[in-house]
Amino acid sequence: MANVLANIGGGAELLEHGIRYVQVGAPEPDKVEELQANLKANGLQPIGLTALYLEEDTVATEEASQAWINAFDAAVKMGVDLALSSIKADEDMRPRVCDWLKTMGDEAAQRGITVALETHPALLHNAEAALKTIEATDHPNIRINYDTGNISFYTDGADAVTELKKVAQYVVSTHLKDHSGNFDEWDFPTLGTGSVDFAGVKGVLEGVGFQGPWIMQAPGDMQQAVAHLRSLGFGE
Repeated sequence: MANVLANIGGGAELLEHGIRYVQVGAPEPDKVEELQANLKANGLQPIGLTALYLEEDTVATEEASQAWINAFDAAVKMGVDLALSSIKADEDMRPRVCDWLKTMGDEAAQRGITVALETHPALLHNAEAALKTIEATDHPNIRINYDTGNISFYTDGADAVTELKKVAQYVVSTHLKDHSGNFDEWDFPTLGTGSVDFAGVKGVLEGVGFQGPWIMQAPGDMQQAVAHLRSLGFGE
């Protein structure tokens, strides 16, 4: 589903801006049909399901494993092949996290699902950290969800395009988010009004044959954001 413009969550108002694909939270096992009906009623289609986001004290637990597996199973029922999640863990946890990710990668592979991990600290927040994690995990079903706004927020002096060039081959989905460019500054303005070079991001990923969705996160003024992205060739 290459070059699809999507949004995290949303309702029928998205259709006014030509957006019909969404990333939504993975439902509980007994709520899959309800979510499907709700999306259909609003003219929306799921592009990916959000599996449980993990903090340091929840990684590699039985509860985390079951939550991810439930998300994978829900994705299969909904005809979705992408599960998006995040792991916030310390550097010294990398070996344990990567071993667990291999196990989860096997579970995902059995169901035809790819897991996309967001660029969060301290294991994926920039290219150096992400490469260590992805290469140590060494599983084709564990990949990267590249959040364009997180790069300069989490890493002083980094920019989205430069870091992307180093990891582009592992990116299977994106979160399009703008940022002021100032390290650790919580300022994510309307897409196209901050420091992120979205044309550059698009060029890098298209250069490696990117086939994933362009998912907007915190687009700000939706009309302005969509117009900017469309002008750059994002979305069908």
